[in-house]
This record gives sequence, structure tokens and C-alpha cells, in this order.
Amino acid sequence: MMNEETNPPQNNTIEDDAAYYRRNYHVDISKVATELHRTDKFIIYLNPRDELSWFINHIPDHAKKSYAEFCRLNSLISINLTKHNAINAYRLIASALNSSLRAQEEQTIAQLYKDAYEYYEKNKGEIKKIVIRSAQYCIYITRKNTVTWWHGRTPSEHVKLAQAEFENTNSMAEQCLNESYSEAIASKLGAALSMAFSKENPQEIKACFDEVRTFVAAKVQSHLKLWLFITNASVSAIFIAIAFFLSWWLPDLTTYFLCAGAGVVGSMVSSLQRNKTVESDGYVSNYGLYCESISRLIIGASFGVLVLLGVMSDLFLPLIKGNMQAIICMSFIAGFSERFVPDLIDNVAKKQKE
Repeated sequence: MMNEETNPPQNNTIEDDAAYYRRNYHVDISKVATELHRTDKFIIYLNPRDELSWFINHIPDHAKKSYAEFCRLNSLISINLTKHNAINAYRLIASALNSSLRAQEEQTIAQLYKDAYEYYEKNKGEIKKIVIRSAQYCIYITRKNTVTWWHGRTPSEHVKLAQAEFENTNSMAEQCLNESYSEAIASKLGAALSMAFSKENPQEIKACFDEVRTFVAAKVQSHLKLWLFITNASVSAIFIAIAFFLSWWLPDLTTYFLCAGAGVVGSMVSSLQRNKTVESDGYVSNYGLYCESISRLIIGASFGVLVLLGVMSDLFLPLIKGNMQAIICMSFIAGFSERFVPDLIDNVAKKQKE
């Protein structure tokens, strides 16, 4: 941004601009990435590393206190703010110094730097941990346990790939895990991004995030298995309680309710026994767990009753007819093994065809 009081070079060639900057400000024009304020007596700018730089030919007496405060705030900002917030703060203190240098008399420091003070106080506690801070890039962990970073103005392709891998891994963690894991995830993501920024090979960049992905996958597995257990146990208890209540209310149907309950228990045991590993892709939320658990238990109850009806009607398992304990055991097996009842039905259908 060029100030309207600036005295630009007479010619607009790059050579003349470079010569003007060297002659008037003793600055290499390639070091001026963003010009903030400029007159023929001073220049304030951001260098390619987005750090605040300046050249002042002469500091008037009325502006010396302002200049001292400017230098103090610049040091605090560079240490305590993230790069993105620091850039905004640099603009505020640069504007204040520009105003005092242009003034004809001394200005009140508190009023001059009021906006800068407020912005600094608001954002100074954002950094929880500095993962790395270098001339090329900076990576921070914020108080909210998020990872933020700054990289050079023209990031290379390998840096863009590292950022993309970071975003994908971070998105997976945010969708699958609750906030209790945010601190551990942020720490691992910050370290992975720091390593990835130093790599150039695409495969090595992706490998930097393998540990984070493995950590997220393990926590998702634990989370899903816990909820599967809680959901199955809770719904099974509700089913069994209902079955006992109905058997008390309708004593003539007690046998049916016992077989349904045995099927539910068998289905629950089968679900817990099989889910040593859980496919996380199948569950967008706990709602998916509830639906699958309830559907399995309903199928288990139905198969348990179907075994009783099949035995009583002599369609299958004739050897256990009249043996209530055996029928209940078979109802449990029907709930435990999803193929048990379908196979019995297939055998009946084949016999009917014969």
C-alpha cells in the first residue's frame, strides 16, 4: 500500500525502483513484500517472512516516545502472537507510528496505540505451545487445542501436499473423536506437520501422518467397541425386562417370551464376541450403532420364537420336542448364529420340494 505523500521514482522500471529504495531507504526492494507506510523520510513494511521492518531517516523529538513504544510492542507481538495475528498487529502499530511521525506535535501514547493494545491483549494467550518457529514456517498449538501454521508466501508443491495431508487427517479426527482427545491429536498433528514441511518426497510426506492416523483409528475402534457393548447390553436388558413383564401379564405365552429372550441374549453375545475389530467407516455417528444393535436383537428374538414354532409344528428339530430346556438352548443358538434358522428353513423347503 503506497501512501499518497510518497515521492515515487520518476521512472517505473524495476531498476529505477530498486535504485530509489537503496538510495532513499538503504533497503533492497526484494526485501519489501508488503509496503505499509512510506514517505521520503521513512518506510515501514513487511518483509518476505511477514516480519515488520522499517527505515526512518530521522525521528523527530515529539515521536521518540511513540517509536520506543512501537519497538516494545513489536517485540511482544513477535514473541506472543501467532504469525497470522502478528501480521494484523504489525499493521496496527505501523499505523500508529506512521501517525506520530507525520504529526507536528507529541501525541498521547495510550490513545495512539489503543487499537494495538486491545488486539494484543485479546490474542496474546492464544499460543499454548510453539511446535517450531523458523524463517520458513511456524507451527503452533492454540489454547483450543487446534494446530495453526504459517508458511512462506509462495509455498511449494510439497508444502501444499503436507497441508492437504494435515487437513485430511485432522478432519478424520474431528469427525470420529470427541474433544477429550483434542490435546493428544493436536500434539501429534503439530509434530507430523513439522516433519512433513521438511520433506520433499510425496511418499515421505504422507508417511509423516501415519502415526496420527494409527492413533485416531485405534481410538475410534475403542470408542465404537465401548458403545457397541453399552448399546447391546442396554437394549438386551430392555428386551428381557419386557419379555418377563409380558410373561407375567400373559402367562399362556410365557414359553414364547422365554424363547424370544434367549434369542436376544444369543444375539447380544454374538455381537460382542465378533466385534473384536469394528469397521469405523460404517458408523457416521452413534445412531448407526443403535440401529445395528436393535436390528440384530430383533432378529435374535424373532429367530428364537421361530425355533419354538418350528419344533412345535414338527417342521424341524423333532428330537427336542417337549424338552423346554433344549428348545431354549436352540433359541439361544438361533440368536447367536445368524445362519442357523435360515439353514433350517432351507432344509424344510428342500424337503417340501422333494
